[in-house]
Amino acid sequence: MIGRAAGWPFGKGSVLDLKKLVGHPLLISSFLRLTLEQAGLAQGLRFDVRLEANAYMSVYEGARRGIGFLVAPPSTVAKDLKSGQLVGMAVRGLHVSRGLFWRNDRPLNQALLQLAAAVQAEAAKLRAQNPKLFRPLLADTDTGS
Repeated sequence: MIGRAAGWPFGKGSVLDLKKLVGHPLLISSFLRLTLEQAGLAQGLRFDVRLEANAYMSVYEGARRGIGFLVAPPSTVAKDLKSGQLVGMAVRGLHVSRGLFWRNDRPLNQALLQLAAAVQAEAAKLRAQNPKLFRPLLADTDTGS
């Protein structure tokens, strides 16, 4: 949960219970909608989603201007969190996972191998810079990573 420092209603802490999101205007990227709804349904909660957008900049600007609270991974606004312009707390029960996948029945060309290496290097750099923002990776026995 991310919002402007001025008017932050959740006090200080590192983790926010999901039920605390109820009654606050939420701004989310479309990829998080299902995650939020499933977590809410499990607890019988309904959320006030004011803006859902595929364009991340729309929800980011909404949070920056105080229109609502951004539900997003903290890595998306790391600079704003570090500067203090935005503040945030992890939401218990909401997790975002990302992966890099390809078909094992098709050979990878050099361009895809280079792209995969670049993405993995950037992810490692982000984990090293902000280890508290990332959950531990699970070993993938098929790829050895």
